[in-house]
Amino acid sequence: MPHALKEEVVQELRDYVKEGIIEESTIDWVAPIVVVKKKDGTNRVCIDYRQLNLKTKVDAYPMPRIDDMFDTIGQAKYITLDLAKGYWQVPMQNQIKKKQPFLALLDFITLK
Repeated sequence: MPHALKEEVVQELRDYVKEGIIEESTIDWVAPIVVVKKKDGTNRVCIDYRQLNLKTKVDAYPMPRIDDMFDTIGQAKYITLDLAKGYWQVPMQNQIKKKQPFLALLDFITLK
């Protein structure tokens, strides 16, 4: 991460702690954070999980038929998400959480 972006990243991580999105972690596996420029010129803090992806076993199963899918969801209810930083709002199973900590400057951080 460029030194010039350090304070911006620190502030964003502090905001995530206040919002209950992240917390400190002591888990051994960590991924680095990267800063990506958005179309509007602001920065987005991202986590680079490419190394974890290389070690992840892919679930192999046949694609469901579209008519079966429509039958399944025919009576389903829907939910909505606040799309402001929506990628932080999807809950994870505990077994997944232990694989996703990231190194934020000098601390190990994990998503809640």
